[in-house]
Amino acid sequence: MFLSDFSIKRPTATIVLILAMMCVGLLALKKLRVNQNPDVEVPFIVVNIPYPGASPETVEREIVNRLSTEVGRALRSNELRERLAAMGSEPVGTTPDEAAARIRREIARYTPVIKQAGIRAE
Repeated sequence: MFLSDFSIKRPTATIVLILAMMCVGLLALKKLRVNQNPDVEVPFIVVNIPYPGASPETVEREIVNRLSTEVGRALRSNELRERLAAMGSEPVGTTPDEAAARIRREIARYTPVIKQAGIRAE
């Protein structure tokens, strides 16, 4: 009962002690290095291939499909899979048609949820 007796007999000292502990806590909080929102970057690749004078169909046929095929082939190689696994990544390759179908499924899946929640783009 030492703490309660001390607090009752010396209320001013108790208040000063509590304020001092709060100040020390605030100073410690400012110096505490806790990162609740770390900087996380999603890895991605942007490929820009200028092809002057070509129509979109020509670019798709001549470049995009060929590039997609080669990237898919690279993602299937064991050496690249092992290197990516060592970095904590799992390669997932898909064709442009499969990617478009997946996007359409996701839009159909989340459109009712967005409308029900009343979410609007700003």
